[in-house]
Amino acid sequence: MFIDRDVDESEFHNRQDIKKITFGPNARYIDHGAFQHCYNLEEIIMTNVLAIEDWAFYRCRRLRNVKLNVGLLRIGFAAFNYCKELTNIAFEEGLKTIHTAAFADCLKLENVKFPKSLTRIESLAFGGCPINNVELHNITFIGYRAFDNINEDIVDGLNECNYNYSSNSISR
Repeated sequence: MFIDRDVDESEFHNRQDIKKITFGPNARYIDHGAFQHCYNLEEIIMTNVLAIEDWAFYRCRRLRNVKLNVGLLRIGFAAFNYCKELTNIAFEEGLKTIHTAAFADCLKLENVKFPKSLTRIESLAFGGCPINNVELHNITFIGYRAFDNINEDIVDGLNECNYNYSSNSISR
């Protein structure tokens, strides 16, 4: 499926015929719940999206491949929550905020690349994800249990932020 416009709230909710989506240059916003419960969706390619809103791809259980674009600014609440086949995600420059539970319960998500532009990771953003390594750069806020399966041996970039492993919170 090729989409070259903004996607409205719940527009493609629960569509089982969608396996791949390519967003063209005029697709800038993916609204709340736009593709939630599209259980057969396997691949997403974005070229010019600015914001992925809350619940946009919630419970797309077969989603394996996500190509995000440079300039994406925010990923909303539970946007990719419970995409249980997702194993890798590379965030591009421009991203500033990953909201609460955005990737929570992505049970195979092991490899994540964070951009230098990222400053805020909210609570439980990666809760339940078995991430192997975390390298952070300019983080100023990490919410409660953002990485609840993590230990200090696999984190690079948190020490200068006063990360408290016992409470899983951060402050500068």
